[in-house]
Amino acid sequence: MRLSFVRAVSSAFLLLTAVSAHAQRQVWASHAAMRSAMAVAASGDSVVWTATGGGLFRYRVASGQTTRVTVADGLAGSDARAVAVDARRGRVWIGYGSGAVDVYNPASGTVTALTDIVRADQFPSRDVRRIAVSGDSVFVATSFGVVVYDPERLEVRATYSRFGSLGSSLAVNDLLDAPLPGSGARALWVAVEGGVAVAPLDGRNLQDPASWTVETTGLPSTTVRALARFDGRLYAGTNAGLAVRTGADAWQNLYATGDAVYDLAVGPRLVGLRTFGAVVVETGGASSGPPVTGLENGRDVVWAGSRLFTASSTQGLVPLTLGSGTLAAGTPILPSGPYENVFADLRFASDGTLWAGGGGDVGGGFFRLSADGQTWTSFTSSTVPGFPPGGITVAPTADGGAWGGTIGKGAVRIEPSGAFTVYNRTNSSLGRSGATSDPDYVEVRGIAVEGSSVWATNRYGVSPLHVRVGSTWSAVPLASTGGYSTAYNGFVPIFVDGFGQKWVGLVSELNGREGRGLVVLDTRGTPADASDDRFRYFAAQGSGGSGLPGVLITSIDEDGRGRLWIGTERGPAYLANTSVTAQDNTAQFVWPVDTELQRYVLLGVRVNDVATDAAGNVWCATNEGAFRIDESGGSFSIAETFNASNSPLPSNTVISVAVSPVTGEVFFATDAGLVSWSGGPAAASPTVQPLVAYPNPFRAAEALAEHVTIRGLVAATAVRILAPDGRLVAQFDGRGGSVEWNTRDLAGQPVPSGVYLIVAVGSRGEGAAYGKIAVIR
Repeated sequence: MRLSFVRAVSSAFLLLTAVSAHAQRQVWASHAAMRSAMAVAASGDSVVWTATGGGLFRYRVASGQTTRVTVADGLAGSDARAVAVDARRGRVWIGYGSGAVDVYNPASGTVTALTDIVRADQFPSRDVRRIAVSGDSVFVATSFGVVVYDPERLEVRATYSRFGSLGSSLAVNDLLDAPLPGSGARALWVAVEGGVAVAPLDGRNLQDPASWTVETTGLPSTTVRALARFDGRLYAGTNAGLAVRTGADAWQNLYATGDAVYDLAVGPRLVGLRTFGAVVVETGGASSGPPVTGLENGRDVVWAGSRLFTASSTQGLVPLTLGSGTLAAGTPILPSGPYENVFADLRFASDGTLWAGGGGDVGGGFFRLSADGQTWTSFTSSTVPGFPPGGITVAPTADGGAWGGTIGKGAVRIEPSGAFTVYNRTNSSLGRSGATSDPDYVEVRGIAVEGSSVWATNRYGVSPLHVRVGSTWSAVPLASTGGYSTAYNGFVPIFVDGFGQKWVGLVSELNGREGRGLVVLDTRGTPADASDDRFRYFAAQGSGGSGLPGVLITSIDEDGRGRLWIGTERGPAYLANTSVTAQDNTAQFVWPVDTELQRYVLLGVRVNDVATDAAGNVWCATNEGAFRIDESGGSFSIAETFNASNSPLPSNTVISVAVSPVTGEVFFATDAGLVSWSGGPAAASPTVQPLVAYPNPFRAAEALAEHVTIRGLVAATAVRILAPDGRLVAQFDGRGGSVEWNTRDLAGQPVPSGVYLIVAVGSRGEGAAYGKIAVIR
């Protein structure tokens, strides 16, 4: 038996070593919206690069293919403001509002981060506004001056923050490396508030303000936005129109427009963007100011060969067609993604479809990511005619649709087909919210699905809780008991637990930031009859490890171990939930404690959302990042910490978190975009099946961590790692569909190279499952 086992393992080793290494254990993906385009740059006539509020994307003109580059690929952030192409070196430069600069190599997919501007804290504002690549220099226009980089060494060569007689640390809106008219000597031109500053690039010290000459004569405005050299002449876009340079310190207003000209693109013609149109200069100097039809909020414009493209902060990348006296916008170009970037609520359907509720602003809506993670569908007032704005909270339904709550427009039912129905005071029991002049203003801050019924909280309404059974809506009567009163209490989040009890967080009707605790209600199957209800009110802040950590309840969830978790403004807590909690006066919330460190976990930290994974671990979304709390032997500890410093999270402010019940992928909604991490435990298998381990082979020299992930487990398993000779190397228990092995033996030492057998025995009699993992050190 042992000999045949060794042969099998050896054969497996030969097979595994021929297979390339799996992707990194911790795989991140960005799902940021890229509709907010801020800058464009072209690689010849074939590729257009677009910098957006969700990162960068590449558009291939011939094929129409788009490719996303995001924080998950190593970008410094999501607020890309400037982009430039270094064609000679095959790189793309990206600038951000934070002052960060990235150098992206499309061929290798690598990103080099440059943080010199971010660290220049002597300047209060350090955002990047333009980048220009010219010869052996890369000029970066910032809010305090010009930073010059060496494109080979990727080092700062110089900084220019004073221009002639102008003040210090001036914001530079644009810059241009172009010859001085007349002499032909190379010069640097900068557009600032105060005019056009110019200095020869002939070796003199441009850090000396005296090296610069400031030109203002003839400019329509001394606030200069854009610069360009076209047909041998220099042009300046200003706050009051377009001008051409006619001589030393002399400019002439072309009177093509009186609007601000934000950007200029050089191609077959010179084209500039203005507020509601464009300015066009023909070869030979003739100019015009045609309107642009179909374009909203143009920010930047570029020629890619004979085609014109613009960045729109609300439409993405927009192609433009220049006709005789007209300029028309074509169909916006966007990579797959949601319509918005900020979500207040993330929820998964049982099949792995993700639903998201928007930020609750005027344009907020609902968003669906297909179970395969490939297709986004956006339900907003901009994408679906007649769809109500203000979407904030969402609850998936078993048929593939969802229910949503809005700020001001009531509840909305979204069918799997995308059809929708709005429910407000005219066709439901939901009532007007508060003393507003709009009689149809209805807030639904919380929504939950229970079978075929829907529960909704109606903040500021006369009745705070409503239910829809079948097709009938009704207000749910609530008795004042246990110190609770409906007066001045607003119902916000709602959660239906596995026993059918309804948990609702309360806030002050007068101040939504003032928490009032938590109630649990059991209607005993008769929501219209309050006489048989069971009701419990958790009102006071606790102490010493029990009670509510804080009275502002932000979120509620239930793990697979019979515990109900809440997030509060002062940390998380859990309760051993039963079917009679609503009538059990002894039931109490407990604060998770790390017995080894002798401290409460995340106490004092505002928890914006909680979600549990397949192994019963708890994820907390906070303003300091995301944390996973694991439990072992009654002691809780922080097993994972993700923030903007150690992960692709674009911000430390994590608003919502959700875990796929199918794959275990964890989604984090931040105030700067949505990202996901696929290193968590997957859903448990109902029956034993062959185990999958990755990365396989595990190459210690290449791994970011020592862990190997083992998937395909049943709900509870005893896992053993065996050497080729049958010797026990490691053993541990697994909960949920996956578990991690730290590639160490029973003594805590790294195991040597070899192929190891994985044996997982179901704790409930499911049988044994097997797999193999190769370790290479």
